[in-house]
Amino acid sequence: KNYKINIIMSFDERIVPVRKDIAADFLKNKHKSQKFVSGVKKQVILAKTNLYTINDARAPLATELLLGEEFVVYENKAGWSWGQSLRDSYVGYVRSESLSTFDKDKYHIVSNIFAPAYEKPNARSRVMMTLCMNSKIRISKSKNFFLLSNVGWILNEHVNKDDVFEKDFVEIAK
Repeated sequence: KNYKINIIMSFDERIVPVRKDIAADFLKNKHKSQKFVSGVKKQVILAKTNLYTINDARAPLATELLLGEEFVVYENKAGWSWGQSLRDSYVGYVRSESLSTFDKDKYHIVSNIFAPAYEKPNARSRVMMTLCMNSKIRISKSKNFFLLSNVGWILNEHVNKDDVFEKDFVEIAK
């Protein structure tokens, strides 16, 4: 006798862009969903933004996204974008206004745990925003000990010249 076995694949919804009503198009033959869509690559434009498990700012956090981080949007609805972080693969909801069109320009990585972005190339000038380690910035010029980025002037020593993510925060803190 031949037995037909129905295999239902189960996915970890924390890291796979799949819901009952919508899923990423690359899952078309692997999951049953009402609709499959190709995502649109965006990037974070705030110093950091929360990625929530549901489209509610009171919901539990899945993770946090940093400036310049790439995020694939599969659905944009009622001020929320549902998608997936390309850095750590987490899936969830972010406020749509925290994202912008993806910029393909070369970027540099913030290497200090916190890096103030100043209004002028002077550490006594106003801080425009404080960046976290591994934020992605674009550099357009340098002056004295500062680099002009897309968000303000940052101390040269706070930027990784190799454009490599820092992975061991404990080692850096020592």
